[in-house]
Amino acid sequence: MSTSAVSIKLSEAERARWSELAKSTKRSTHSLMRVALSEFLDEMEWRRDFLEEAEASWRHYKETGLHVTQEELEKWVENPSGEFPKCHV
Repeated sequence: MSTSAVSIKLSEAERARWSELAKSTKRSTHSLMRVALSEFLDEMEWRRDFLEEAEASWRHYKETGLHVTQEELEKWVENPSGEFPKCHV
């Protein structure tokens, strides 16, 4: 994997917070920022994928009317070893 430099403008207060955190964790500011950015990307990608799936499910429901009720879902949650409820109109 190749890497390239990226510049980020930080306020003096933000720079001080990063420096203090680096000192207290005995890590470099650079390594902390890389971890933070990686975790942020993971979270944002997860949210994007979740929302896309939710929107697709909503479109499918509007087109077909297929669904399970809250009661059916709760009953299954109480006994997940059983078969998941069948979708119906």
